[in-house]
Amino acid sequence: MYPTILLMLALDERDASVLHAAEVLAERVGLQRLLLVHVYRQDPFPAWMEAASTPRPERPEALDAAIAALGSRLPGVELVGVHAVGSPAEQLQAIVAREDVDLLIIGRNDT
Repeated sequence: MYPTILLMLALDERDASVLHAAEVLAERVGLQRLLLVHVYRQDPFPAWMEAASTPRPERPEALDAAIAALGSRLPGVELVGVHAVGSPAEQLQAIVAREDVDLLIIGRNDT
């Protein structure tokens, strides 16, 4: 089945649909671990511009709020929040490889 699922979040009103999908799938797929991931897109800067670049953002409180909201609805499932900075495609690829993800859920606009 799919014991580890990565759920990509935008941390806005669009997340309701993907959070609902995780709840529906949890029991059906044998979910044991859910990674709630937010990637803050930050384009790479040339080395000479690094000092002037915007500082890395802190972990968003909304990520922890999503974990708290799902905690009571998914008993027995380990919920892990992951905040990354950089290219979303590159960050997701690294997280999927590092965390041995079985299924990736990305959804937007109630799809």
